This record gives sequence, structure tokens and C-alpha cells, in this order.
Amino acid sequence: TKGADSDHFGGGDTLGDFRVIWLLLEKLHGHLALLAIAACLHPTIALRKARRPSWATRVSGYAASALISVAVSVGWFIYPEFRVQLRQQLYATNRTLGHAFEVKEHLGTLALFLAVTGAALLWLSSRPGGAPLRQATARVYLCAALLASVSAVLGVIIASHLGFEYPGAS
Repeated sequence: TKGADSDHFGGGDTLGDFRVIWLLLEKLHGHLALLAIAACLHPTIALRKARRPSWATRVSGYAASALISVAVSVGWFIYPEFRVQLRQQLYATNRTLGHAFEVKEHLGTLALFLAVTGAALLWLSSRPGGAPLRQATARVYLCAALLASVSAVLGVIIASHLGFEYPGAS
């Protein structure tokens, strides 16, 4: 007979395929975050000298905000499984990394807040009379990129220490 853990994701033969899904979602979360960081830099640079944001700048800013939103959403989606499978083990093996994970979560959420704020400012700055918001918009996207970068670095460090297990690895 199988152990008590076999009814949980990844423990039994029937549900073992879910390990692949969690692993892929973990990788998707990280890659979307990296794309979002790069995307946040475009409006930051493009708005340095422009009087009003161009169409391309607005699209890239909205795309950056959407990418961060999706990356954070994927992180929120996999968090319950992370908590069940890995969080206790992370704290047990390296308490500093356990705390770093908490910091990573908070920085990612702040980056999301700033990216959404950047999108709102970008929309407002493209309206008549919105030119004074251009610099604030650029700075908000820069701060979102910086916070997301620190969050991403922490995520890579944590994932290199402990992440969802590859199928067949035991």
C-alpha cells in the first residue's frame, strides 16, 4: 500500500504528474518576472525626454504592468502548494532563506502595486495636461523594476537551494 502522502500532489502514481505542473508553473513564474523587469525599463527610458508618452511607450508600459500582474498571480497560485511541500523544509534547512522568501513575496507585491500605479500614471500622462506626470511615471516604473529585480534575485537564490522536485528525482 502507499503511504499517507500518496494522496497529496506528487506522492502517488496517479497524481505524480502534478509535480510536472508545479515545476512548470514555478519556472513560468520566474521567466515572466524577468520579462516584466525588462519591460518596466522601456517606459523608464522612453519617458526621460518625451513630452508625452508615445503609443509604443504606452503599450510597453501596459504590457510591463500586465506581465508583472501575471507573474505575481502565478506566484500566488503556486504558493499554497509551495507552503505544503517546501516552506517548512526551507525554514528547517536554512532559516535565512526562509525569511528571504518572505521578503521576496513582499517586494514582488510592492512591484505589482507600483507597476499598476505606473499604468494609471501612464494613462493620465497621455491625456491633455498630463505632461507633468511623465517623470513620475518613469520613476514609478523604475522603482517597480528595481523591486522586482531584487525579488527575482532572491527567488533564484531560493530556487537554487530548494524548489519543486523534478519528476523521477527522489
